[in-house]
Amino acid sequence: MENPNFNIQDFEAICKIVYDMGIPVIIDNTFGTTKWVGGHGITIGGEYLVEANFHGIMKDSNFTNPSPDCHGLIYWDTFGYNAFTIKARSEIMRNIEPCQNPFESFLLIQGFETLSLLEKRKLLKSVTLIYSVSFLLKKKINYEK
Repeated sequence: MENPNFNIQDFEAICKIVYDMGIPVIIDNTFGTTKWVGGHGITIGGEYLVEANFHGIMKDSNFTNPSPDCHGLIYWDTFGYNAFTIKARSEIMRNIEPCQNPFESFLLIQGFETLSLLEKRKLLKSVTLIYSVSFLLKKKINYEK
């Protein structure tokens, strides 16, 4: 589900709908990591958020059957609600190698450490632009604070 306007979604309602269908909620925040956390877009980063108490994972054969990639490990029996996270780390990262190199990790950490300063500057620029346009048009512009 895309969110180009960066609206805050009603995750409780979304989760209820997908839970009733037996689908886990996984949030891919690749764009946010690359552009917002890094602040520069020169390295590609990604993160995913998984709702750990999802009971539907117990029904998925990827987690309840022996894994041929990990010597017959049954993720659900071994890791319980952490099965998705461990499977993503152990199998997916090993098999398709979506891992960052140390320098790219360093770049993202630098961006993360200065994220609060970056966001304050973006907000200041936006408010300045709103006031300038409002003054030039001689109209009040409404915006959410």
